[in-house]
Amino acid sequence: MLKNENTDMSFKFLQWNTLATSCCDEQAFPKVSKASLGWDKREQLFIKIFKEQNPSILCLQEVDNIDQFVKILQTLNPNYKYFYEQKIRPTMENIHQGIAIFYDSSMFTPQSMKRNNYVQINKKPLNQFNLAVIFIHNKSKKVVELITTHLISNKDNFETRTFEVSELIKVHDDINLTFEKDGVQSYAKIICGDFNAEPDEEGIILMKNRKDLKSVFEDATFTTYKMRDKTLKRVIDYIFYGGCLEIESRTELCTDLPEFGYPSEQFPSDHLMLACTFKLN
Repeated sequence: MLKNENTDMSFKFLQWNTLATSCCDEQAFPKVSKASLGWDKREQLFIKIFKEQNPSILCLQEVDNIDQFVKILQTLNPNYKYFYEQKIRPTMENIHQGIAIFYDSSMFTPQSMKRNNYVQINKKPLNQFNLAVIFIHNKSKKVVELITTHLISNKDNFETRTFEVSELIKVHDDINLTFEKDGVQSYAKIICGDFNAEPDEEGIILMKNRKDLKSVFEDATFTTYKMRDKTLKRVIDYIFYGGCLEIESRTELCTDLPEFGYPSEQFPSDHLMLACTFKLN
């Protein structure tokens, strides 16, 4: 079992689109070796990275093999518990991807969890959603608001993404209003995920214009890097934070670009892992 080295008021947080097994094939990544695409290799890399990072909370997107992640993480730390929700409609091969939140139950106790689907008026529900969890930090009794999401892909869907971000912000504002009514004066705010939107897109501008939120990796030059018919190097993954949180430290972002993109011999996803240590004030 991993020893939790976090201090009484600090905790490690990890955000990662882990790349669905149903999307990890030679058609999607024609230049990546078969070994790097196989689950056996990727599983060992996930184990290595999770062990090195030892996070107290993990938000994972594009998970279509939740049983494997449960096995990996609960082997490393039996205190890990989790929430998992799948998309409404399946992707290829009738496989449902989803979002998972793992947390160290020795440090955090969930008070509520709500799935919020993105629904446009007079249209069928979108396949995307967010998970909103309210935690109590066991040592300090401080409240932690966590919202994670995986927004619609494809650059042409920017209007839909902007709608999804606006709906996410409504969820965030509703939670904050409830806290205000309940007299909760000091609490932590974390919003994270794969937004599939670059920093200059309207949805991200909406997030960055929030006076109550900051971005942990404001200086990122890319969070996904892959080679298909063309090279895709983009910043689309984010951790926003606020309230009674400050950044104690953060992992250094990769700057090395593998010859054939990610995933690679050293990295199991086409997205970078984002991790930081927060301190509760």
